[in-house]
Amino acid sequence: MDREFLELTTSPLRYEKLPITGWPDLDPATVVIELEEQFLRRGMSPVQGVIEKVMAIQTIMKTHAPFDDAHVFTKVAIAIGGNEPMFGYLEVPSIAEMSLAAAVMKKLRPDESFGVEVKRFVRAAMREEGVGEYPKAMAPLRLTKVECVGPECDDIRTEIGEGKTEMSRVQAEKMQAIEDYVAEHLK
Repeated sequence: MDREFLELTTSPLRYEKLPITGWPDLDPATVVIELEEQFLRRGMSPVQGVIEKVMAIQTIMKTHAPFDDAHVFTKVAIAIGGNEPMFGYLEVPSIAEMSLAAAVMKKLRPDESFGVEVKRFVRAAMREEGVGEYPKAMAPLRLTKVECVGPECDDIRTEIGEGKTEMSRVQAEKMQAIEDYVAEHLK
């Protein structure tokens, strides 16, 4: 087994070194065929999620769609997280997957900014998951605080910020888990 090749395929930020000449500019079907051949030449089966990651990286590098279109952003986030997106369905990636995608997208395209649709989608997903603060990896989205609905919001934010509640511990654990996930996948 070619360990170096396998390591190239594990981190989205290493894909620029894939041994496929000009892969970002190739047709996606050609990239898939070339990548499968690279695995087979090394006596390996294609690793699940690698082809999807390569396609996601190619989408980030060649189009603005993942920055503007929430549906494309979700599929890219799921793929970068190592899972196969299901294009016929509405899927909501985890906050960790979205954080990783935001970090990767910004590293690959530092001058691009995220559109309103993606920002709204991320805010809604975070409210749904009960995450009260944005993970550090979400900084490229330049989001404001997660909106809290109801009169108790100020009290809750104050208590969380001061570490007075069980909720503050839970929020801190969620943030740490997300940061650990992003750090692990960016190695």
